[in-house]
Amino acid sequence: CAGHFGLSFPYYCHFTSPIRRYPDLAIHRIIKTDLAGKLTQKSTEAMEARVSEIARQSSIRERVAMEAERAADDMKKAEFMYGKEGQEFDGVVSGVSRNVFFVQLDSTVEGVVPLSSLQDDYYVYNEKMYCVVGERTRRKISLGDNIRVRLVSVSVYPPRIEFEPV
Repeated sequence: CAGHFGLSFPYYCHFTSPIRRYPDLAIHRIIKTDLAGKLTQKSTEAMEARVSEIARQSSIRERVAMEAERAADDMKKAEFMYGKEGQEFDGVVSGVSRNVFFVQLDSTVEGVVPLSSLQDDYYVYNEKMYCVVGERTRRKISLGDNIRVRLVSVSVYPPRIEFEPV
């Protein structure tokens, strides 16, 4: 535990539910040991020796959990869109890359628009400007642009939602 500048506390320790996060459980154990008057130099040194490994393992597991949560969200969003092929939606360009751009709908569903589906021109990715530009028409599709799209296809597993511009 360290001090908290904003609260002017010499000692401060922030934690959430120990069921959710193992690092918090480790902190709870240290605090409990100290409150019971059993925190010795030897037990402190033993805990310090394990703290780095606990932190490393916890970070790895947290990343795995976040990836699983993201994958589950993506599958549920694809499930939500399933059967809506052909319908039109308003969205915002949420990402741009070399071969696709991403469109996010108000419902937080996000899908891809392959540049190959843009029939009016050949579009080139401009990494510095976060956009794609039509070679002939000079039409620019940029991050943050509003766009109307039609749902072309949905795959629930693996989750993929594909749009085309209207």
